[in-house]
Amino acid sequence: MVFSSELVALGKYLAGASRHPKLLQQIKPEQIELLPNCIHNIQIETLSNSNYRFQAFSASDSPVVLVIREILIKLLWDLQ
Repeated sequence: MVFSSELVALGKYLAGASRHPKLLQQIKPEQIELLPNCIHNIQIETLSNSNYRFQAFSASDSPVVLVIREILIKLLWDLQ
C-alpha cells in the first residue's frame, strides 16, 4: 500500500502526543484539520492504556490503518 504525503503528515502529527495527556482529552476527531479531499474521516480505537489504532478513510474510501503505540494526537498543538 502506498501512503500519500498527507497520510505521512498525519502520522507525524500523531507522534509524541502521549507527552500531552490533557491535550488528548480535549481533542475530538472532528477537530483534526487536513487538506481538502485527502481524508474524509478518522476513527480512533483505544486498544489499551497507551495503544491506539487510527483508521483514516481517504477520498476513495480506502481505509488506511495506523497502529501507533505510546502516542496519540499532538496536532493542532505544533501547528499553531
